[in-house]
Amino acid sequence: MVSFVINMLRLLFMIHGKFDNKEYAMSKKIILSACVASAIFMFSGCDSSNSEADAEATGTFIDAAVVGLSYTCDKSNKSGVTDGEGKFTCKVGDSISFKLGAMEFGPVEVEDGMIVTPYILYPKNDTAAVNLAQLLLTLDSDNNPDNEIVLDPKQVEEIITNPLDAASSEFEGDAQTLLRQADLVLVDEKTAVDHLKKSDTEAPIVTLLGEETVTIMANAAKTSYADAGATAYDAFEGAMDPKKSGSVDTATAGTYIITYTATDKAGNSASKTRTVIVQEAPVADTTPPTVILNGETTVTIMVGATYSDAGATASDNVDGTLTPIMSGSVNTAAAGTYVITWTATDAAGNVGTATRTVIVEEAPVVEDTTPPQITLNGEELITVYKGTVFTDPGASAIDEVDGSINVVSSGIVDTQTVGEYTITYTATDAAGNTATLTRTVKVVECQNVNPITGGCEDEPTAPTEPTEPTECQNVNPITGGCED
Repeated sequence: MVSFVINMLRLLFMIHGKFDNKEYAMSKKIILSACVASAIFMFSGCDSSNSEADAEATGTFIDAAVVGLSYTCDKSNKSGVTDGEGKFTCKVGDSISFKLGAMEFGPVEVEDGMIVTPYILYPKNDTAAVNLAQLLLTLDSDNNPDNEIVLDPKQVEEIITNPLDAASSEFEGDAQTLLRQADLVLVDEKTAVDHLKKSDTEAPIVTLLGEETVTIMANAAKTSYADAGATAYDAFEGAMDPKKSGSVDTATAGTYIITYTATDKAGNSASKTRTVIVQEAPVADTTPPTVILNGETTVTIMVGATYSDAGATASDNVDGTLTPIMSGSVNTAAAGTYVITWTATDAAGNVGTATRTVIVEEAPVVEDTTPPQITLNGEELITVYKGTVFTDPGASAIDEVDGSINVVSSGIVDTQTVGEYTITYTATDAAGNTATLTRTVKVVECQNVNPITGGCEDEPTAPTEPTEPTECQNVNPITGGCED
């Protein structure tokens, strides 16, 4: 396919003599564009691989678009000439070199969408870049570089028969020697530089290293601020060193601007700024947190009681609300004085505390002067019949300190003798307080004696209080017993 393009170009230059210069230039552009387009079509039709290694990368040679410039791609071994827009096509990963007759320049690594200029080819030698631009303008076949620089490959081959070195101090003389045989004069340096500037319309791209906004603390020692820097790249000239402006006073709080500006040789300029905020250095925190107890600072409880501390809160003038930690314990089984400590520590290490005193006391000894309380079992007055058996129902006693205590009874009831008897109940508590209570027992005659058994038939079944004996109103005439 490359040979096809070359053959088409040869055909073009064979008809060179049949047109005047103006017609030739126009025809050359049309045919050259057609040739290159055909070649591109053929190349794309032949390569059906979609692998990344076979991916194509297209760039443009610019000093105005340079048409008809021979190039070679190293790894893919592709070669050709730049098309009507100055474009070339290699494979990803290739490096490309260019030729003007016997003069070679390059290589540069191929990137898709890249622009190759004399400055890109000679990134550290402006003189060499301008020398190449002078030669390209001189070889422009239509002498109108404002549209593009159109090279006549045959003419170039015939003129540049020696490998010129654009970086040589002898370049102008060597080039003019070769050009003279074609009655050409090397374009002067100023014209070449002006044309390069005119072709370069894009501003550089400035990229900050690091963050766009940086915050630092002010320091009385005025330690200098070291900015992270920036890089710049110009599509026409390649990598550039942006210039830094602005400064930062690290001793004074405020907002400062560091500006990086890159300006290419055509005067296109771009800048990026970094904002540096210098904050007042924080005042050393030497104030401890404030700890406040919930409840009283002194608590008194009795031995055996359950103790649960009321807790505490803490706050700090810098850190705000803090959570205090409790230490200490209370043994409620042993009388004594105990201390509960609440401690809070702020971020600066300042410690604040509050303490609560817990007093565990023995239960107070209260003098017991209250006698027990005696309660009779049964009635206070009991009546029984003569000759019966009396069983004392007894009594119980309770004391407000000692609880239930023993009751002692005294007194005798003679059920064989009619009369009134007293039983005394006595209870004494541990403090010596004594209480007494009495019960009266009456022994009375039976009013209804069984004549056969001699027993009293009106005897109660239990020692209850009988009614007082009265005169019988209904005496049995046979037995003599009282039947009412």
